[in-house]
Amino acid sequence: MLEWIREYLVKRLVTNRDRANARWNGKLCPRIQKILERNMEKVADCIPIKSIDIHYQVRCFDGGQYTVDLQHYTCTCRAWQLSGIPCTHSLCAILSEGLDPDDFVHKFYTVDMYKVAYQYPIYGISYDALWGESLYIPPLPPNFGRKSTKGKRVKKRRREEDESVNKQKKGTRLKKQQKTVKCRRCGFKGHNSLTCVVQRVFIIFNYICTIAF
Repeated sequence: MLEWIREYLVKRLVTNRDRANARWNGKLCPRIQKILERNMEKVADCIPIKSIDIHYQVRCFDGGQYTVDLQHYTCTCRAWQLSGIPCTHSLCAILSEGLDPDDFVHKFYTVDMYKVAYQYPIYGISYDALWGESLYIPPLPPNFGRKSTKGKRVKKRRREEDESVNKQKKGTRLKKQQKTVKCRRCGFKGHNSLTCVVQRVFIIFNYICTIAF
């Protein structure tokens, strides 16, 4: 299982690294570029009002009104802060200022950062027969058995400091009701067959009869 995961990661790193080097020529990753273009399609529904070069008020046809700060990359709709991609309102202010929208996307969405993430490879290894002996002690399996505790095992529940302890007084506990023993030899109560006097007398009588006759 672990070997399969390692080989999968080796192939994935190579595939993503080669794809970025061969196909991606723009500044942004393709998926981020599509999201940015989809947001730009709704820019026509917004009207920018400039306060200063970095601060805009944007009014939309649906009745919404938002403020955009181009210096701190913020919009009061909070979509720009959450995703790192300029929303429709911020794109309206960026295009009104004559700036490039790609420069306002978070740097982690750029192709250069994507290549940096996949630049380090996972090198291959030989099979275990060619491995050298390790000087470290092999790891032991976890102990899932009962933990050893020193001293007498505590049976009572541990009480909290503020919990009252109500000690039971003597004489309030009910005693166990003992059943009356009945002998199966003679049928009398109060003793069993092992301590039966009638049984002893009968044995002695048989013994005397045996000797006498």
